Amino acid sequence: MLAEEAERLGLVNRVLAPDELLSFTYDYAGRLATEIAPSSLAATKLQLYRDLHGDVASSVRDASARMAAMMAGVDFAEGVAALTERRPPAFPDSPA
Repeated sequence: MLAEEAERLGLVNRVLAPDELLSFTYDYAGRLATEIAPSSLAATKLQLYRDLHGDVASSVRDASARMAAMMAGVDFAEGVAALTERRPPAFPDSPA
């Protein structure tokens, strides 16, 4: 399967030329580090790891419980406030 076909089918998010890949990757990583709450990234990584070793029903229950807990936290409130106020988020445990 060619990369362009994988993109068209939704198997990959984007296909880039080789000379664009490194700059895109650094930009994407920078956005993750500044625009996504560290607690959200940690929860996502944990969920992905746990989902490798469990069944679908357990994964869905875990995701629902994790989502409810995250939405009750300060990072969620800050993310919503930043979006509403059209400003960059300032998560408590973000690097300054």
